[in-house]
Amino acid sequence: MLMPVVVRCLFVVVALLSCARAQVQYSALKDPQSPQGIPYTRYYTTDRFNRRITFYVYGNQDERLPIVVSVLGSGAFSNFIRRGDQILDAHRTAREVFGERAHILIVEKPGVDFLEQHPDRGTAIQGSSEFRKEHTLDRWSEAVSAALRAARTLPYRTQTVAC
Repeated sequence: MLMPVVVRCLFVVVALLSCARAQVQYSALKDPQSPQGIPYTRYYTTDRFNRRITFYVYGNQDERLPIVVSVLGSGAFSNFIRRGDQILDAHRTAREVFGERAHILIVEKPGVDFLEQHPDRGTAIQGSSEFRKEHTLDRWSEAVSAALRAARTLPYRTQTVAC
């Protein structure tokens, strides 16, 4: 009689620990040092591969709006580029289309640093070995999914739209 009770208690403890890990795993940690000169707030989360995932959110964070996920191509370069004194990004079109009607979520590719650029854009030829290891379909989709899950924990989100 004691054995089924012990097994049930053990099951509950394991389930609670799993839930607690999942909550920490996909929580959004705001970077207090978000880069100046970009209209995004930088956050971090952890994915199921235990990687630190960097993501950015655009939009008025006092408003509850849909989240639009904007995903760039496959090259080993940052979502942001420095041109002179300006920092530019390739998500301007999403910002123009959605304006103040949505939050834009962009994810930095694992193995790529903020502002990292290479002469052969759109390729992985000069990307780091970490990028080449991490930029596979299952690992990249997990990074995007983790960022989205974390962004959905922020108080301003309502629903998700992919573009």
